[in-house]
Amino acid sequence: MAGARLLWVLVGLGCLGCTDDDGAATTPDATGLDGALGDATAPDAAGGDAVASDGAVPADARPRDAGPPPDMAVEVAVTSCEEACDRYAACERLGELFGDEAACQSRCDRVARAGQAEAWWSCLEAESCDLLHRCPVPTPPPLDCGPLCGLAEACGVPVPDCEAACTAAGEPFQRCGEAIIGRCDADAFATCLGDDVFPACAAFCADAVRCNLVRAEDCLLDCVAGAADPDPLFALRTRERDVCLAAAPEDCAAVNRCLQPPGPDDLPAADPDLFCQLYRGCGFDDFIPCEIALDQFDPSGDLVPCGVALLLQGCPPSPIEILQACQEGAVDRDPAAACGRLCDALAVCDAADPAARLACTRDCVEGESPALACIVEDHCPAFLACAGAVGPVVECQAYCAALAPCGLADADCQATCEAGWRRDRGARARACVAAADGCGAIAACAPPPGPPCADFCQQAEACGLEAPDGRCEDRCDDAHFADPAPALLFDACVISAPACGPGDPVRHTVSDCPLRPEDGLACLGFCRAQVECAGGDPAALGDCLTACRRGFAGDDGVRFRLGRACLEAQPADAACPALAACVPAADPDCAFVCDAAAACGVPLADCPAACAGDALARLHALERAPCVQAAAGDCAAVSQCLQPPVPLPPEGQADLPLAVFCTAYNACGLDQRFGPCEQVVGVVGGGGPQLRCVYDILLAGCPADPLAAIGPCLGQEAAPSPLAGPCATLCDRRALCDADLELVPCQDACEGQLDDDAQTPRRLGPQLACGEAWACADLDACLASSSPADVCAAHCARLAACGAGPADCAATCLAGFAEEAHYAWRDCVARAPACEGVGACVAP
Repeated sequence: MAGARLLWVLVGLGCLGCTDDDGAATTPDATGLDGALGDATAPDAAGGDAVASDGAVPADARPRDAGPPPDMAVEVAVTSCEEACDRYAACERLGELFGDEAACQSRCDRVARAGQAEAWWSCLEAESCDLLHRCPVPTPPPLDCGPLCGLAEACGVPVPDCEAACTAAGEPFQRCGEAIIGRCDADAFATCLGDDVFPACAAFCADAVRCNLVRAEDCLLDCVAGAADPDPLFALRTRERDVCLAAAPEDCAAVNRCLQPPGPDDLPAADPDLFCQLYRGCGFDDFIPCEIALDQFDPSGDLVPCGVALLLQGCPPSPIEILQACQEGAVDRDPAAACGRLCDALAVCDAADPAARLACTRDCVEGESPALACIVEDHCPAFLACAGAVGPVVECQAYCAALAPCGLADADCQATCEAGWRRDRGARARACVAAADGCGAIAACAPPPGPPCADFCQQAEACGLEAPDGRCEDRCDDAHFADPAPALLFDACVISAPACGPGDPVRHTVSDCPLRPEDGLACLGFCRAQVECAGGDPAALGDCLTACRRGFAGDDGVRFRLGRACLEAQPADAACPALAACVPAADPDCAFVCDAAAACGVPLADCPAACAGDALARLHALERAPCVQAAAGDCAAVSQCLQPPVPLPPEGQADLPLAVFCTAYNACGLDQRFGPCEQVVGVVGGGGPQLRCVYDILLAGCPADPLAAIGPCLGQEAAPSPLAGPCATLCDRRALCDADLELVPCQDACEGQLDDDAQTPRRLGPQLACGEAWACADLDACLASSSPADVCAAHCARLAACGAGPADCAATCLAGFAEEAHYAWRDCVARAPACEGVGACVAP
């Protein structure tokens, strides 16, 4: 050791006069514990001199010819860390280089354990205080993660999950720890971590702090802790954030969107009822009714979520702005964003296969996912715990378990609860039961009976009013739960509609219900009186409304037809007494009616028996009794009451023959301008009222601008069938007599008899008049003998029996069958009670 000290003394003395190329005195670089110990600039404790950071001797330093420094003659032994630290303390350099005695001892111990201390100590023995910078402190191996993190905690700069972050990053993290050994320099420590270990955190904090979205003092260390987090979901969310920030523009709104990704409440509401509620709240319904706006401007279904997003922000000046904004894509809200985050979380936390990932996204977008609220969790254990605690199975198990001790859970409790889990009615009941204390309170949580949504959806989906997406019953039930009366009226209108649509002049259709739900009032009122007001099973309401669509038979049919006008005047939520008053008992005074008919010779076949047991006869007896009573024995009036005249059907409008139309078309040279007539009509699809409209224009004179002239004709709608009203009456009576007959097929078959002959309705007059037959048996007999040949044969037979009528009666009858005079002649003969009356009927 003495030889080594001598060597250092000689080296020291020999180098005092050494200079580098530019004449500056050279010294070895001193390396400090905090990475800057080679830049020592504090005054030397012994001589008060300052040493420049590049090793040059300042102007006021001791001259080279002044001899050795005062302590050069004092031999100092440095053989341990204690002696080394004492040497620095004696030279008043301890605080400058280490901070305190403990930091010096710690640093020295690490150097000694690494076998790097001997040369350093020898230098400390040889150098004077003002030349200690010639003895650079060796760089020790980095501290292990445990001691380093303990020191960070003691310095007041704790890193969350420090040991995990340190272990994951390795030596670069440990090297950054030198900044807190002896100095506790938190800023230098954090800067080193951001620059050298976790550059993504440095970039993140630069954006987030600039936009005032995070606390500057916490950002980097918190981010460092997250970067080492082993949780796969947290790692996924961190990568998503960093990718988003890398692509984000400079504005802070974009940065904020990266830090606040779509949450469970960011799915746009796709509920038309909510859209219409907000739409009406802005007063727009008076301008364009909501249903019409949706029907006309929302063929793709995009208007509802976009419109809801806009209306939730306030009312624009007009509904046109909503339509335009949504058509132009002004609101860019992707309903799949939150669902994608949900399904990504399920995939990374539950190792779902790709097919399950796609199915998850589709199911979530199409309907609200029970686990959607869980995407706020950013660690797999918490996310999976949340996802496992929601959903139909788990929630219904808890619900049914709470009902069971009170004897309120039936055998199908779990299945029924799961089937209606998404519905507001079920959610309210489950929440109520969860908060209830005691069986009485639990029993009070029972939800009110639901509407006939299964029947509604079957009809609505068949008619294209509802999409067959499996959610119709949920939407139906939620609408009813939110506002029962109007929702039930709409349901009843759809269920009881005899046809899908479009509109019909006689019967209401499903397509009419959004604008005219009151078309279902009669059926709803009658069925409520039969089911709800009579204490029946609520589930039977849908069956009753379906029967109303088909046409009630028997006594129910009698009572419904008698009370229909009264029921149509009642509101959807009318009280039971009002509904009961509209529905009379099917109990006519048969003796009064039959005695009046017999007294006046009105032929009502088997009147007492028919009135007692035949539905059609009972209806006629109840309907016509007031008229008979008012007739006061006047037989002519009684006859009119019991056998009212059937109005002669109007003539139809025969279709224009194509050949006739094409003659006018060609005469105006349109074949040269637009192509052959038959081809154009076939391509355009014109016919019926459109063809006749164009024909009338062409007959009035060939127009100079044919397209402008005939344009209005293309909007002409087909005229209602002249058979619509009479056929509806006839089929209504037939449905009363036949429980298996359905109204729509019956009416379609009846109206289908119309052909190109304008007189067809009148030729069908006898068949249509069968609706006024006294009893069901008479109705069947009338229909069986209502062809022109059968009618003329019966007519002529009656005339012959009375010695009246022309010799060619049958030919005369058939030739003018549809003429009004012939119709009046046949009607007179049929009504005449005796041959005297027959003879008085004038033949045309």
